[in-house]
Amino acid sequence: MDRKLTLLVFVVIVISGCASHKFLPEPENIGVNEYGAYIRLNRTGLLPDVFGELIAIDSSQLIILSRDSSACVTVPIGQIKSFNIKYARWSQYGWTIGVGAILPVVHGWYSFISLPVHYTVTIISTVSSRKTYGYNNKEISLDELRMFARFPQGLPPNVDIGLIK
Repeated sequence: MDRKLTLLVFVVIVISGCASHKFLPEPENIGVNEYGAYIRLNRTGLLPDVFGELIAIDSSQLIILSRDSSACVTVPIGQIKSFNIKYARWSQYGWTIGVGAILPVVHGWYSFISLPVHYTVTIISTVSSRKTYGYNNKEISLDELRMFARFPQGLPPNVDIGLIK
């Protein structure tokens, strides 16, 4: 019975790990990905944030395929407060938190020391893995952000943003 419960807990932890966005490539396929990076734009004032795939940037606006509406949204550059991008899938280490709780049991009386150490290390590893393969507005400029768009040289004149999916 204990084995089944342990296996069930392990499977739940693995499945419930935070997943990256499906259009993001694996790290080894970054150079051949036909999609843009995942972007989160924080806008000025009371305007809602915009999440989705970065399609193109020109001198006055960003075009984003919104995750919420599955349609392209244009955001004037003047409305951008900050941004975060992810250009590849990050490693999933969430399962290690549960395993980190089981492993110190073998340490016997020293578990009261090793358990907090395991939790600290696994939580730090999990959180820091989500920060890989990404940038924010403090690290790169809007001009450098262009290279992470689906159309890095700007939207071609014959492309209708209403048809982008």
